[in-house]
Amino acid sequence: MPQVIEKAVLAGDQLAYEVMKSFASDIARYAVAGLRRFDMLGEHTEVVLSGSVFKCKAPVLQDTVTKVIHDAAPWAKIVQGEYEPVVGAVLLSLDRLPGTDRLETKQRIKRGALRFDMVRKPQ
Repeated sequence: MPQVIEKAVLAGDQLAYEVMKSFASDIARYAVAGLRRFDMLGEHTEVVLSGSVFKCKAPVLQDTVTKVIHDAAPWAKIVQGEYEPVVGAVLLSLDRLPGTDRLETKQRIKRGALRFDMVRKPQ
């Protein structure tokens, strides 16, 4: 369904635009709730957007998410995830493993992510 709505938005459908804008506002409120929960609304922090929904080519999604977050957390920096979410989860879990060669392991994960097309934005 998201691809159908995206296509309609890009074709100029106003109702689809409003649906996507509402959806984006809802997503952003989850990020704001997390920032509020950890008392980070006034902090300089990164909010990483990842997942297939953020591959949307209709600017209304990203623009609305950014506006809603910045209305509550003006110092937040909105960034796109470098990897697909599963790779990010693996990298985060790596920090909890004792005795691993983190640099070598991270390099291997990055090579694997490239090989399996799991990189969202090449560096």
